[in-house]
Amino acid sequence: MKILDTILGLPEKAEGAMRASMFSDMLSNFNSNDGVRSHISCIYNYASFIFLVLFLYGTVESAMDYIGNAEGGMAKVGSILSMLVFIYAGFLLARVIRSAGKSFEGGHDGVLSLVFKDFVMINIRMVGEFMAVMAFFGAITMTLAWLLNTGVYTSGGSNFLSAVMPVFEFPMMILAQLLDGTPLEVIGGAFNSLNDLDMGGSMSQMGDNYSMMSLTAVVMSYIGVIVLLIQMYASLAVYGYLYGLVETLIKWISAPSLPIKMK
Repeated sequence: MKILDTILGLPEKAEGAMRASMFSDMLSNFNSNDGVRSHISCIYNYASFIFLVLFLYGTVESAMDYIGNAEGGMAKVGSILSMLVFIYAGFLLARVIRSAGKSFEGGHDGVLSLVFKDFVMINIRMVGEFMAVMAFFGAITMTLAWLLNTGVYTSGGSNFLSAVMPVFEFPMMILAQLLDGTPLEVIGGAFNSLNDLDMGGSMSQMGDNYSMMSLTAVVMSYIGVIVLLIQMYASLAVYGYLYGLVETLIKWISAPSLPIKMK
C-alpha cells in the first residue's frame, strides 16, 4: 500500500520539484547581474526613447504655436532658433536617462542595496543632470532673447520629472530634520534652502532695451546651472553618508559588539 501511494504521488512530487526549481532559478536570475539590474537598465532605455519622442513632439508643437502668435520678425526668428536649441537638448536629455539605466549594470550586492542605495542615488544624479541640462539650454535661449532684444520660445520639458523630484530633494530635508534643534541647525537649513532656490530668469524680463535687469536675468540663469549641480552633489553626499550610517547600524544590530578590550 505504501509503495502504491508512493507511485501515485510521483507526479505531484515531480511537479512540486519542478516548481521549486523554476522558482529557485527565477530568484537566482533576479539577483544576478543579468537579472533585475538588466531589466531596470532596459526599462530606462525604453523610457529614454519614449521621452525623446514626446519631448520632440511637444517642443515642436508648442514652438509652432508660440511662433504663430509671436509679434515681430525678430521674435519669430529667435523662437525658431530656440526651438532648434531645445530639439538638440532633447537628445542630450534622453542620453542622461539612458546613462542612468546603464549605471545599474555591474555587480549586484543584494536587493536592499539596489533599492535603497543604487536606485536612489542614480535617480538623484539623473534628475540633477537633467535639470542642469535644461537650465543650461534655458540660459542659452535667455542669452538669445537678450541679444535679439525680444522674448523667444522656451521649453518646459522638465515637468515630466515632477514625480521623482522628491527623490532629489529629500536628502536635504532629512539632513535639516536631523540637525533641527542642534547647534548645526543653520547648516541643515542652508542645505535645505537649496531646494527652494530659483536662480533662473524669466523670459518676460527680455525685450527691455538691454536693461540691467534683463542682463542680470541672463547671468543668473547661468549661475542657476551651477547651483543645481551643487545641489545634486550635496544631495548625493548627504544620502550616501546617511545610508552608510544606517547600514553600519544594521550590521551592528545583527552582530552587536562593544569596542572594549578585555585582558
